[in-house]
Amino acid sequence: MPATRLVPCIPNRLAYLCWLREIVGPGPKRVLDVGTGCSAIYAILGHACFGWSFVATDVDDEALEWARRNARGLPIEVRRCDGVPPGEEHFDLVLSNPPFFENEESDDRRGESCAACESRTIGSEVEFVKRLVDPDAREWRSAMLGVKAHLKPVLAALKNFDRATTTLVVGNVARWGVAWRRRTLKRSFQCVAKEEDDIGRRVGVFFEERHFVKVSGGGLPLIFRGPPGLVEVGIEEAVVTFATHPASGAGAAAFAALADAAPGEAA
Repeated sequence: MPATRLVPCIPNRLAYLCWLREIVGPGPKRVLDVGTGCSAIYAILGHACFGWSFVATDVDDEALEWARRNARGLPIEVRRCDGVPPGEEHFDLVLSNPPFFENEESDDRRGESCAACESRTIGSEVEFVKRLVDPDAREWRSAMLGVKAHLKPVLAALKNFDRATTTLVVGNVARWGVAWRRRTLKRSFQCVAKEEDDIGRRVGVFFEERHFVKVSGGGLPLIFRGPPGLVEVGIEEAVVTFATHPASGAGAAAFAALADAAPGEAA
């Protein structure tokens, strides 16, 4: 690390990553780290702890040079990019730890060994987060905020999204995690069953054949997340419960819509 740059505090960054893993779930993930900095610390920790692969971006030449050095030999691609790369590239998660401040007067780190690009950005971290917002993005996007007063305007900008927040306290340092994604369209399906194990198996096959992914754990209800194409018929997440009487109402209609949209024999 160059002497003119901040050395990252590991515990609160690891706490942020652990919180994000609770949101996105276990298993391999492809993650975008926006503003990775010289250390590429989130990408390195995320790979070491969870096996995630990363695209790590920055706009600062020195940061990019050092990030490439630090990430050498790891499944971390370091790129020059301002924000999220354009196009249809898939990520399971976008994370960021934006600069807190807008200008030198508000920057209480200006006496420390750090470059302005590490502590200041246009519009502070509030505007940084707003630039990450995309109403069409399906993945979770997130930021770790350093100023509590910024939490309220950030949440106001995310009012039309599914959101999650947390307070991360390590020692005497507090940070605030915010995560959001496009609001999920949910449909409930009620299936007739005498044997829940059997209907559960058949329902699982039905949704898996249509490229839904089971996102619930053991037990009921079963929750499957759908592929992008089925959003057109109003189905993005299916919540399946069971009954011993015929399905009726909106649940039955939505299940029929799914069968019509993706031909096949329903459970």
